[in-house]
Amino acid sequence: MTQVELEAALGQAPEDVRFVMECLTKTPPEGILEIEGGSIWTGLAHDWVFDDVAGCWRAPDEALNLAKGRTAPAEDLVFELGPPNIGWMAVTLQAAGQVSTFEVSTVFDPFQALTPWLEAIASGQLARLLINIEGVNMGLHVVEPVGDTVRFVVTNDAEEVLIHEIDVRISRAALVRGIYLPFVETWESEALARSWRREWRYDDDDDPDTSSVTNRPYRVRSAALDAQHGGAS
Repeated sequence: MTQVELEAALGQAPEDVRFVMECLTKTPPEGILEIEGGSIWTGLAHDWVFDDVAGCWRAPDEALNLAKGRTAPAEDLVFELGPPNIGWMAVTLQAAGQVSTFEVSTVFDPFQALTPWLEAIASGQLARLLINIEGVNMGLHVVEPVGDTVRFVVTNDAEEVLIHEIDVRISRAALVRGIYLPFVETWESEALARSWRREWRYDDDDDPDTSSVTNRPYRVRSAALDAQHGGAS
């Protein structure tokens, strides 16, 4: 909803305006950002994102209007997950000669949300995944469907205007398969299991339950995606 639309709704039919949060602003008030944290003020804590092209906020289930770029055709996508290192884990995405590499934090662990995001894409939805990497927010966006393909864009918000690190057109199946299969393989590996408590959940309090998420990786496998892409259970 744009500012004009909000003012019109408040003036004509206030009962149609529903509460979202106490404060939702593109630019946090000066002096408050340091007190409350940027995500509280900008809506990222609620997965709301400001759409610079449309000039309005987008709910978690609404796709952004991303600025037009040089969207390259891609046959496949490469996803790599590095070993954890004191609460950080490197993620690399590659497609059509474009590369995005960033490190995710155990404080804002994005991996529990990765499989549901992939399931949404596989089911025909437009979906985005926001990843807070402590200072910059990465975005994985699936928009503009054409036939069995989508525009896949990896963004970061380090600048006033979203930076497009990857911008490709790829089939839904290739996108999901390219991320899901190596993700599950790495997640279920012995190497990750051995380093999980020491390097990823290193700051957790001790938990005597050996099956808890403090002591071993949680499940990320999807029966639906396994059936579609041949993942071994």
